[in-house]
Amino acid sequence: MNDEAPGLEPVLEQETGNEVVPYRGEPPPLPAPAPTTPAQAKVDAIAALTMSAYGKAGTLQLTDEEKKALQADFPDDAFQPGAGGKERLIYIEHAALRQRLNQVLGIGQWALVPRNRWAQDYTTQGNKRASTVYVEAMLIVRGCFVAEAVGDMNYFPDNPSTNYGDAVEGAKTAALRRCCKEFGVGLQAWHKDFGDGWWARRKGKTTPQPTQTYQAPPAGRTAPAQATPAKKHATAATREWMIKELKAGPGGPSRQLVTNFFATDLRGKPLEELPFEFVPTSHGELRTLAAEIAKWEAANARVPEGETWRVFKVPWGKHMGTPLEELEKNVLFGFWANMKVETEWQGNPRSEAQIATDQAFRDALDEAGEHYEFRLSGESHGSD
Repeated sequence: MNDEAPGLEPVLEQETGNEVVPYRGEPPPLPAPAPTTPAQAKVDAIAALTMSAYGKAGTLQLTDEEKKALQADFPDDAFQPGAGGKERLIYIEHAALRQRLNQVLGIGQWALVPRNRWAQDYTTQGNKRASTVYVEAMLIVRGCFVAEAVGDMNYFPDNPSTNYGDAVEGAKTAALRRCCKEFGVGLQAWHKDFGDGWWARRKGKTTPQPTQTYQAPPAGRTAPAQATPAKKHATAATREWMIKELKAGPGGPSRQLVTNFFATDLRGKPLEELPFEFVPTSHGELRTLAAEIAKWEAANARVPEGETWRVFKVPWGKHMGTPLEELEKNVLFGFWANMKVETEWQGNPRSEAQIATDQAFRDALDEAGEHYEFRLSGESHGSD
């Protein structure tokens, strides 16, 4: 029931000091809203876009021709080894993915929308500052949500050849690859038969056969150090071959690792200007260098103390480049049980670098054996 007298305006209350007294008149104006900042406007726009795109998830209409073209196999030269830092896994170059989406869907008909970005700082075992940069992004096609993923890339502030922007761009590219996989573009990279065939076809390619003897840096170094100059100089073509074989070209999976390894030798210059005296010029020398880089990576990896064996990569053979923790356990046991450090091979003395590489491999295998408590047949696990 309304207790107000007929014809009277509603009575408002007004606070005066410690009293609340009746007040007749217009209510006080509301405060003006604060102006929206560009950062908040971006957050609001992404939130609205996410809601709209999510609402259309599963409704994207594609023609049969578009579906077929999107799922078509990529040529071999669109792939590179080293996905996620794993040498045996292959990935599609991001340029090939972008070109496929542009050609089939049309420029402006799709978008990779970064929704969040963050970084986790850490210190390597070599006491170097580092960060892992993450970018969360979603793939939208013609206004419809089709995929989302988180990409990542490592960033080393003390390395003058890269910057934070490169790491963010690399993380965003990694998110694009994962979104395309979810969308069904380039799925052949995840088919074992294709991967095995790709490696077999790749092995048929020829590479330069230089003659210089590469002298590897001292075994066990835990930070970039001056490499031992070789007796003869390589050439620009040899250096290009080395970078390609190490998968260290611009955007390559090993680019950051190889650059960090040669940081002292580069003195702030890009890898393409590495002095010739540090460039291997034969397959044997390249394998030695790759093993040294693997040892350095293991020594500086962000893993608990005593577990660097996990990231140590097999230095030779068909499992070359595979971290020990990714080997099947029976394969790892076979290495542990049979691998010996030899000073001679077929009557010929082995180089100090080769011996040092094998010794580092043996040490990593021993750590793995302790972790899994490997025992040879007939050996006891200890007293009962």
